[in-house]
Amino acid sequence: MIIPDIESDEDKERISFIYDYIKRSIESNENSLRSSDTKLASIIALSGTYLLLIKTLPIKPFTEEAISYTCYSLIFLKILVCICLIIAIIFAFVGFIPKKYNNETSPSRLIELRNKCKTTQYIKLEIIYTWLEELDEFDRLRDDKAKYVKYSLISLSAAAISATLNLLLASLIPIL
Repeated sequence: MIIPDIESDEDKERISFIYDYIKRSIESNENSLRSSDTKLASIIALSGTYLLLIKTLPIKPFTEEAISYTCYSLIFLKILVCICLIIAIIFAFVGFIPKKYNNETSPSRLIELRNKCKTTQYIKLEIIYTWLEELDEFDRLRDDKAKYVKYSLISLSAAAISATLNLLLASLIPIL
């Protein structure tokens, strides 16, 4: 790291502003990651509950040839619901897989800087440089988790739509 001259109060103020701004950005990203984890956990729980309720979806017996295709459709929709739920659970679990990130300057580096540097501003500047490098990694992690939440929700929605169609179709069979 190139250590600039930090003499004026204005320079110190700028460094403090940048430090605080980057710190808030990292905290915001950490909150976003926690929020994504909560959403993924909710999707897994909802999908698991939904899988338990699959057995209650109707499958009508093949009584008449005229409605046998409708009965095949019920079986197909039930299978589709299961597949969509499994896909949602897989995406949610993949989103939970821990990814390595580090947003801290090592304590040994801070001790080394304390011995070398004249002021706290230099140490803050070192932390700023470290955080800038790690902020991009945080953004990537946040975007990855958001992508898995999105795909899980799409799969969960497809399962809900398929289950609804199954129930509608089953309720139409007596009419046919």
